[in-house]
Amino acid sequence: MSYMWSVFLSSLFAYHVVLDPGHGGIDTGAYYYGLKESKITLNIASDLKELLKKNPEIKVSMTRYKDQKLSLKERADRAHAKEAQIFISIHTNSSPDRRAHGAEIYFENQLGADEESLFLAYREENQEFNKNLVGRPSKFRGKYPNTVATILDDLAKSKYQASSYQLAQTIQNRWLEEKKMRVRLRQAPFFVISSINMPSVLVEVGFLSHEREAKALKTRKYQKKIAQILYKSILDWKEQWTNNRSSL
Repeated sequence: MSYMWSVFLSSLFAYHVVLDPGHGGIDTGAYYYGLKESKITLNIASDLKELLKKNPEIKVSMTRYKDQKLSLKERADRAHAKEAQIFISIHTNSSPDRRAHGAEIYFENQLGADEESLFLAYREENQEFNKNLVGRPSKFRGKYPNTVATILDDLAKSKYQASSYQLAQTIQNRWLEEKKMRVRLRQAPFFVISSINMPSVLVEVGFLSHEREAKALKTRKYQKKIAQILYKSILDWKEQWTNNRSSL
């Protein structure tokens, strides 16, 4: 098989990743030390996109490519339109406690979310000014009787919750290996991860409210380092996904 034909086939059956740079436009997100969350997340997502584009087995899309405001529903709709395999939303964190630091990786809550996670989810979604958030769209209603569709939707939800947790673990493991710094797995009902029909995580790459982390997050070198970690995490996850498919 020729090289060009191999590249064509790889791109045709590519693994599709959707990146979601948090916030944008008038919604700057966290703002500390003159730094805007929306700008940092766009830089990291753009760096990650360029890394992914070099891999012929991966397609990559972003919910936004510039400093623009999108509703949470628009972000979810854009991910669904791409029929992607995974969705990664990129954010920076903040806290009234200036000692809070480290990365946090959120996946859809399977158990009751703790109060801190619920507050963070409420704050993020309140900043987005969304009034009509309706949750994960059904893939089966209209194709099957309502009772059957409900059962299939519940099974799909369980599958996405489990795979999102596994994706979060994969990113955590790579993060610990590459940076050897604090990174926690958390559960929270963020709309952009609880309304997506694919494995979905929200990654808080550091606290802008923490002076030392903010100083690092300001630099392009550190932003590119985070993009590298996420890139390797996606490759780790894709390998698992490929192995699971081949074992069926």
